[in-house]
Amino acid sequence: MRPNRLERGALNVGAKRSGEGNPTAVAFRIAGIYAAFAALWIVLSDKTALMMFPDAESLGHFQFAKGTLFVGVTAILLFFSMRTYAASAMSAEAELKKAEGEIIARLARAAEYRDDETGNHVLRVGRYCAAIAGALGMSDKRCEVLERAAWMHDLGKIGIPDSIMLKSGPLEPDERTLMQRHSKIGADLLAGGSTPVVRLAESVALTHHERWDGSGYPKGLAGEAIPIEGRICAVADVFDALTSARRYKAGWSLEDSVAEIRAQSGRQFDPMVVEAFLSVLPMIEAIRGELHDADDAFKGRYAA
Repeated sequence: MRPNRLERGALNVGAKRSGEGNPTAVAFRIAGIYAAFAALWIVLSDKTALMMFPDAESLGHFQFAKGTLFVGVTAILLFFSMRTYAASAMSAEAELKKAEGEIIARLARAAEYRDDETGNHVLRVGRYCAAIAGALGMSDKRCEVLERAAWMHDLGKIGIPDSIMLKSGPLEPDERTLMQRHSKIGADLLAGGSTPVVRLAESVALTHHERWDGSGYPKGLAGEAIPIEGRICAVADVFDALTSARRYKAGWSLEDSVAEIRAQSGRQFDPMVVEAFLSVLPMIEAIRGELHDADDAFKGRYAA
């Protein structure tokens, strides 16, 4: 099977030739040039000074000029050295960020494959979360991190049996209890992450089924005890579930879905988050139209 654009992007990570843009190698080259120049400068300039300026006053002026020029040359070499190092560090950071995005996308796809009717559910939820977060005044950077983190909100479904995940009708009480374990499973899988996205993904996976009134799971948190990102994802997740068709139900209309979100304000959802959701509803509708389930929108997302 030929790799898609996303997979080709992953194969390219780390494919640079060894030593290309290596800051240590660049530093050694510059240090070598600097040492050779300094030695040559000291030897030749001192001999020249003694021959050209026999009197002390003239020699003093020459030494001052020589020292000033030496400091200038040193500053120029340091500038180019630091610029090269900074460029190399930025390039490495960009590569790591790209690799992280690709891995996160693959994890999200793994969760989707456990439920063959969710299509682009996790990608839509991520975009909805970013839109809502923006309406709440979060920075662009924080919105981006939340979008990626939200892709993994259902990662724990990997650990739920097929007999439950693929059931064509409503779940029995004991089956529902098992299904609810996906929040904890997902958080456990993501625990101990070292990057902002993975750390936030752990929190979102654990708390996106908590309810504002405290009747949610897995911990029964209420109100502002639920992290704001979990409260945002709760609205985004339910809205997408309502508007999407499942093997056991038809998708609701946009009007009915929005009405249900309004009705659950102050009960299931944080009223402030609901207001933010309503304020960006045109954007939500556009995202929903762009990422309908017929597309494989993960392809190429991080293959640029």
